[in-house]
Amino acid sequence: MNRCKENRRISSVVWDFIEFVNDVGEESITDYLVWQWRKLNEKFNYLDVKKHTRQKENKISGADFELELWILTYEYNISFVFQAKKLLDDYGSYYSKLNYQNGKIRQVDMLIKFAKSKNRLPFYILYTQPNNATITQCPMNKIEKTALFMTDAHTIDSFTSVYKNRPLSKNKILEKTNPFHCMFCCPLAIDDFKQYFKNYFPNIDENAELFSEDIPNYVNMIANNEFQNIDEVISQNELFVYRNIGVLDLRKESPAHNRRS
Repeated sequence: MNRCKENRRISSVVWDFIEFVNDVGEESITDYLVWQWRKLNEKFNYLDVKKHTRQKENKISGADFELELWILTYEYNISFVFQAKKLLDDYGSYYSKLNYQNGKIRQVDMLIKFAKSKNRLPFYILYTQPNNATITQCPMNKIEKTALFMTDAHTIDSFTSVYKNRPLSKNKILEKTNPFHCMFCCPLAIDDFKQYFKNYFPNIDENAELFSEDIPNYVNMIANNEFQNIDEVISQNELFVYRNIGVLDLRKESPAHNRRS
């Protein structure tokens, strides 16, 4: 599988989904996205956490984060915690959207703090439809029907201070992002994901460990499509903070194969 090509195609499919269901919310787009990943890639599995916690809504306030995503490779593992935002209008109440508070705590602060405690990378995934004036961090990116963009939470945090009393456009936000598929297409990422993220997202916590040898048991369970006692696993690992957990398992591929893909 050409991972770059397939992720470009999934982004295009999500574009169509947003186009034809214009009022769809972030949660439904995320559900659609992980379903598409699973549909097109046998190495990707996911756990729909909310489906297993729905009956406990009176005890659990609901998911705090859209997605925990793991990429397991022959040499290392990398994990993200994603919050999602939908940006469609050229101008909108984007300062308020990015400065959203969950109770008394700002959502972005919660994401950064939580990711640090779990040794994950805190990122936002932005669902949007760019226009001819859109530029991203990578000058080589062709913005053609691409609906998925990503940037680190520290960059999102900076918007909430710099643009408090200033208009904030969709394109101003996208200038600090890269398309999601760039992670699989960029020459910098072919041999070293760390090089890619440090180059384009230097605001990532310097102490963050991008490469990890530790894989929680529930991640292996999802990767192997083994869902025994899932309610107990969710409870023991406090996974109800996520809506979905996705695992892309590339461990059976050699480094050479990873480079070719």
